[in-house]
Amino acid sequence: MSEKIKISSASGTGKYADVLNPFFAMMEQELHANAGKGDRPGWLSMSPGQCLLEIYYHIGKLQKAVKDGSEAGISEYAADVANMSMMLVDICGLLGDKYSHQNAVPKFLTADQKMQALAYRLYQGAKWHPFTGDYYTSVRADLELYRIALIEGGKVYTEYCTDPGKLSEWDEAGFTSEGFGVHRVHVPGFLLVAAPLPLFD
Repeated sequence: MSEKIKISSASGTGKYADVLNPFFAMMEQELHANAGKGDRPGWLSMSPGQCLLEIYYHIGKLQKAVKDGSEAGISEYAADVANMSMMLVDICGLLGDKYSHQNAVPKFLTADQKMQALAYRLYQGAKWHPFTGDYYTSVRADLELYRIALIEGGKVYTEYCTDPGKLSEWDEAGFTSEGFGVHRVHVPGFLLVAAPLPLFD
């Protein structure tokens, strides 16, 4: 990479500053190096489950680097795992940012979001493998938005975004392939992040 990346001068002065500051710099270096993959809107488009899979994948790369004694690999993949852990916390809306993914989700879709979600599935042929935290709508002529609250024990528990906490139960096996399931349409997170602010809680 020919362009010199500017790293933040932010640093801590507490008890663990001697190790946290250089590791923070490694994390930030990796974030800049991977910014072309979508940056924050990109990771906010993932569900918590998808992000966990990315963490597991990079732990495998870190494990190999440790086994091979690769100092460069250990540094890179340890920073990747740390960054992805940060991303997971961000996706779950736990960083105090009122516009983060989980906290910025509207109660309803806009007409444009509905159209984009339908196009993503029907025109682009996107495949959906549901995870806890995913959002979806249906092919009906409405702007309803639903969230998968939990997948456990062969069941999928969902909620209306207008009525969080009131769960409906579905069989996992046919959630997207049987009965009403074929009409469910995944709403990727990047569509929700782009929602107009007046719709936010």
